[in-house]
Formats: sequence, structure tokens, C-alpha cells
Amino acid sequence: MDWSEQFEFIKDKISGHLAENGTAYSLNRAATYLGVGVGKVRAWAGGQRPSADDLEIIGRRLGLSARWLLYREGEAQARPEDVLADGGQPAAPQPDALVQRMETLDRLLRAANAPDEVICAALTKLVASADADAAPHPDLAQSAND
Repeated sequence: MDWSEQFEFIKDKISGHLAENGTAYSLNRAATYLGVGVGKVRAWAGGQRPSADDLEIIGRRLGLSARWLLYREGEAQARPEDVLADGGQPAAPQPDALVQRMETLDRLLRAANAPDEVICAALTKLVASADADAAPHPDLAQSAND
């Protein structure tokens, strides 16, 4: 799934929320609903991928999975355990070193006008390296199984 398909999914979700209040979708209403500027929504509709910060805003507001938004992997909807019971909004992620590194990498690559594909690949490598660092050493895993 590419960004244009993701955006259409997001647009449909926003349209549904707006329709519940008796209003039709527009770029201005979508921007207001998300709490971002209309210029951002216009750029996203035109094919520009949002920054990691904007993807977080979209995810929180619409209850979408950060993994799906960032990497186009897994289910679009956030898992129930990631959603607060009292408002249906996803729980705010706890800031950690990986998130901070991802935000810094995203900000630096965007400042250098890197293409979205390069940014996505760099973020994917960063997460993969963090996953590899978190995995137990094969010798330790083997001794635990003995």
C-alpha cells in the first residue's frame, strides 16, 4: 500500500467522523478535525507523506496503528490495548529513546529534502536495528531452552 492509498483510507475515516456531525468532507474540515493546518492536508492529498509527528497526530485522532502509518505494515486500526477506555483515543506513547531517534532522523532527513522513500527506508532500518539490539543473544536464548 502506498501513501495515496493510505491517505484515501484516512480521508474515508475523517469523512465518516464528519458525517456523524452532519458535515461533508473538505480539506479545511479535515485540517480542523485533525488539528493541523490546511496546507498540510493539501500536501498530503497531493502525495506528500506526513512527518512522523503528523503521523502521530493522525494516529491518535483516528485510532490508527503507528506501525501501519509509518511502515504500512500490520492492521490499520490500533489494538484495543492501545486505546483508552474513556474516549476511544489511542493512549499516548511513552517517549523513549527509539521514538526520539526516529523523530530526529525524520526531522534531519526532511530538512535535507530527502525523498519519502529514503526517509521510510531509513526509519525502517533504525527500527530493525533497535529490534535486533533488543533480541536476546542466541547463546542466551539457547541456554534458557536447556
